[in-house]
Amino acid sequence: MSGEILQNARSGASKRSVRLEKAFTETGNENRARLFAVPFFFFLLLFLFPMTIPLPVYAIDTNVTAVQMAEAIGIPSSVIVTAELTNLNGQGTADNNGFAIQTGSLGNNFPTEGGSFVILTSGNVNDIPGSNDATGVSFDQGVQDGKGADNGGDDVVQLRIKIDPPDTAFSFSFQFVFLSEEFPEFVGSAFNDFFLVQAAENPATITFDSSSGVSIPVASDNIVFDNSNKVMSVNNNFFNQDENQSTGTEFDGQTPLLLTCSPLPNGADPFWLVFSIGDEGDAVLMSGVFIDGFQFSEQPLCCATTVDPAAGVVLGEVEGQPVDVVSYPNPFRPEKGPVTFAIAEESCLATTAILSIEIFDISGRRVRLLTGDGDRTLVWDGRTQNGKLMGSGMYFYRIYDNEKRVGTGRFTLIH
Repeated sequence: MSGEILQNARSGASKRSVRLEKAFTETGNENRARLFAVPFFFFLLLFLFPMTIPLPVYAIDTNVTAVQMAEAIGIPSSVIVTAELTNLNGQGTADNNGFAIQTGSLGNNFPTEGGSFVILTSGNVNDIPGSNDATGVSFDQGVQDGKGADNGGDDVVQLRIKIDPPDTAFSFSFQFVFLSEEFPEFVGSAFNDFFLVQAAENPATITFDSSSGVSIPVASDNIVFDNSNKVMSVNNNFFNQDENQSTGTEFDGQTPLLLTCSPLPNGADPFWLVFSIGDEGDAVLMSGVFIDGFQFSEQPLCCATTVDPAAGVVLGEVEGQPVDVVSYPNPFRPEKGPVTFAIAEESCLATTAILSIEIFDISGRRVRLLTGDGDRTLVWDGRTQNGKLMGSGMYFYRIYDNEKRVGTGRFTLIH
């Protein structure tokens, strides 16, 4: 039976072949032309107009300047005074392996705005892309930074940007993700890689405190902390605790996408914004940071805050309840002494202290930002950050205290 079926199938196929051949033959040259005209025309088009299939843009560019990196973060070129790439505390020149501009997506979140973002690393930026299938990715930049294993600070890369912000700005923000190969094996150990961001007229010297047995970077003007007020390091509690997490890179662990918001440190005067990343204890197992989304804001802030927006934490709600404040003498004559700002005594708790004071001229332009020294009073000599004496007129001020309260007032300056 099967032989009969096979014979019939073959016979059917043979008949179909005969019919096709006959049909083709009977049509003559006209049908041959029709059959070959379409593919010939198609290949002719390909020859004359070759097709280009767009490929996804994916590029790590290390041949970049510090100014280009500042712009890639989102800082307008019009406010960039200067920028540089250095080692710890502005010394030397950063290793080319430690920084790059990434065009196109990389990891789980970046870029957050535009088509590119900045990468800083204590290792080699070219080792970052991947599916986390490598074990213990390391690269020694060979920069000891004068520290060593006992008190940390190897392979430090700094992006230092001097900014002259617009007069309408009162604060700024940026987004970042901190990633590390040190996680989770070396959490709490001496190998505690770090990420710092300083904002100041003159950035403080970064030192390392090893009194606790673990070296911790210290900078008085650092504005990036976790939600337990700890330095952003492998020990920070923003890190995803899933030991098998997918970072979209070769790094073993990362924070979520974080947002840091900070008041401008010097009013409308130029200030330095310094991003630093480095190894702790040794130069083994790299860490990195992705940075993007820089923005100025007209929202005044009393202090710097780093939050996880996805967790529902809202920025800008730092003002809290009003507080009574005073200034004296009023009118104020600079040649006879400073003006004193104070939180009214009846509004003070035992620990009340002024965090900062913003002073505005009659047009609403901020002319000075004063930083408190732990007391409920603060004085001003009538000068800008650059030492220029302000002219006669009415001025307004806003005081922030450590209880997240805000008080406002006005005074008159005369000569």
